[in-house]
Amino acid sequence: MIDQPPRPKIPDSTWQRPLGLGWDKPYTVRYGSNLDDGPWHGMPLGGFGAGCIGRSSRGDFNLWHLDGGEHTFKSLPPCQFSIFEQSENQDAKAYALCTEPPSDRSLKTWKWYPVSQGDGER
Repeated sequence: MIDQPPRPKIPDSTWQRPLGLGWDKPYTVRYGSNLDDGPWHGMPLGGFGAGCIGRSSRGDFNLWHLDGGEHTFKSLPPCQFSIFEQSENQDAKAYALCTEPPSDRSLKTWKWYPVSQGDGER
């Protein structure tokens, strides 16, 4: 067995949320002029004030601000992060890091990350 480095201590000020777990009280828009993409709107990746892509708590990429003044909110299922895992003496597995496959079954051969049940359980 290869010696593994010690795991870093995660700071107490951080938080985590399982993939695919919805919200008990989702955010709702306060003013009619605000954009409201609903409870599956994630945080922007790329920074505030620049072009950005948002990833939801389901794991999909769904918010696009790549052209100045243009706001697009829709999931693009082929745009995914993925994870590869292989335990000793077991078959390799790869999953798209999203819990919701497209309804049109266009990516039916992909394995989708299982929805978390909370506390790290699947």
